[in-house]
Amino acid sequence: MRVPIGILLAALVWVCSGNAEEISMQLGEDLRRLSDTRTQDSDPAICRLADGRLFVVCRAFLGLPVSPSPGIAVSPLDGGGDQLRGVLIDAQGEPGAPLDLLDRPGDVEAVALAPGKDGSCQMIWAEQRTGNWDLYASQIRTLPTAQQLKRSAELRLTGELGVDRSPRVSTTTGGALVRAWQGWRDGRSNIYIRRLEDGRWQEPRCVSEGETHDWDPALATSPGGDVAVAWTRWRERSYDVCLRVHADGTWGPVHLVAA
Repeated sequence: MRVPIGILLAALVWVCSGNAEEISMQLGEDLRRLSDTRTQDSDPAICRLADGRLFVVCRAFLGLPVSPSPGIAVSPLDGGGDQLRGVLIDAQGEPGAPLDLLDRPGDVEAVALAPGKDGSCQMIWAEQRTGNWDLYASQIRTLPTAQQLKRSAELRLTGELGVDRSPRVSTTTGGALVRAWQGWRDGRSNIYIRRLEDGRWQEPRCVSEGETHDWDPALATSPGGDVAVAWTRWRERSYDVCLRVHADGTWGPVHLVAA
């Protein structure tokens, strides 16, 4: 996700692993815990909203037994699976109550966030349904009440039989949304790019090349509109890091930046 550098310097979100995985955030010198030990929480994503607040989403695994703290009454979790949980951070750095973003728990692999041109937050995640992994999207909007959100109906972004996972998303200066992901096609893992502009998704493009397996993309956009995508490649019994840049309307060659 691309946000102003001040936000990148001021807000850090990570997973703390102790008796259970939790999500923590640091604003300046202040450390805030955004989740607790009732669920296993991981894979946080962060987005700056149009009103200046921060929105943090993580994957909460509901399938482990609950170990409530002494003196605190906690109801047992109903069922299991993964839930996407969001937390709004106000201008003073105070987190609100966690908000469940999925209608029901599922089998979720990762989530990505990016600010939309209209002030919303675009949320994209990978989820397994009926035996296949696909990408889904939903728009998140804040409501006048400080801790309320409105989530649009979800949109399925992929429908191929291969596994689609590891979504990444970024917003260009002009407001276009760019997403990258890892997709399996014809027995090989590739890196794909797709662009949302003026409300329409363009055709996906495979940016990785060759008869290799490519994994775990990273995505960035520049103020000038360039798009850069990096990924891990398995080739000749070695993991390498590749980079490809779209500039002036053209995709450049694949560069090997670490071998």
